Amino acid sequence: MISFKQSEGWSDPFVFNSPVNSLGNDHAAMVSPDGKALYFSSTRNKMKEGQKNHNIFWIDSQVITDIKLGNNNTTSKQGADT
Repeated sequence: MISFKQSEGWSDPFVFNSPVNSLGNDHAAMVSPDGKALYFSSTRNKMKEGQKNHNIFWIDSQVITDIKLGNNNTTSKQGADT
């Protein structure tokens, strides 16, 4: 999930859909120092049946800008009543 700091608190969180979230354990998202990439860890790739291996993945950080501007298909809004 991602929220944005606003003048009066934080925005409602948005849930990342694919390609960020998967059926695996996705976590530890961080933006690169230059602001160009979003890195995250995931167990989406299994080495053997039942064995989960954490790997590092990245996507273009433009997805964050798109969320702020409302121009995206990779999130769904997570309201207080959902």
